[in-house]
Amino acid sequence: MDSEKPTNQPVMEISPKEEMGSQARLATELEHQMTFFEAVKLYPSCVFWSIFFSLGIIMTAFDPQLLGNLYATPSFQKDFGYLFEGSYIISAPWQSALGMGNPIGQVVGALTASYPMEKWGRKKVLRYLNLPQTSSNSHRHLLLVWSPQQVAYSSNSLLDL
Repeated sequence: MDSEKPTNQPVMEISPKEEMGSQARLATELEHQMTFFEAVKLYPSCVFWSIFFSLGIIMTAFDPQLLGNLYATPSFQKDFGYLFEGSYIISAPWQSALGMGNPIGQVVGALTASYPMEKWGRKKVLRYLNLPQTSSNSHRHLLLVWSPQQVAYSSNSLLDL
């Protein structure tokens, strides 16, 4: 009779948790060995969402920085300030009002966007709300680059069509 003798060594069983941990370590090691372009090629949707959500952070910091530099611009001071001891300045109430536009807009935007985000999801709402923001920023850029006469001319010629 072939009877097996009992062994005193315990049988090592790998739990699913340990197996998943070893697979995760292996995947992490492989990803760390990738070049930048290999990672971009392998994970294009991750790259897209990273850039897309970074736009919100960039735009949050863009307005206050731009506004602070705008106060010091001589043409802005001349157009919107007043003459004081031989130079143009922007009054303190106007600086406060313009400076508070950004934080007030953030609060109003957060309150306005929270309900649609709960209903339709954050990604969809952010996607559709970034479109008007991007177009309005492009419009502001064009207005800053063009002179008022060019803007009036282009607006009138569009109305003539």
